[in-house]
Amino acid sequence: MFTSRNLEGARTFLGRRAWREAAMGEQFAVLIFFADGKRRYVCRFVSAQEACRAFAHCIHSVEARFGFPMRVVITDRYDCILREWKFGKECPN
Repeated sequence: MFTSRNLEGARTFLGRRAWREAAMGEQFAVLIFFADGKRRYVCRFVSAQEACRAFAHCIHSVEARFGFPMRVVITDRYDCILREWKFGKECPN
């Protein structure tokens, strides 16, 4: 189970093979933040693989190119940000 709260540990963890259903300790969420301050969950309680797919879909969507979502993040069950994308900035690999 991922317990480290540092970014390097998070990158290593998200690179692991994820199973079809997330174990209780390995549940993630993808959130979109908008310019007016509102946020929306894209998906919740999913595996690392599902979260990465949803994240990639959000940052490569037509809406993202025009700046409708200002920020997209993947969080773990402790609400730590594991990966972040902001409009106008490149996403780290």
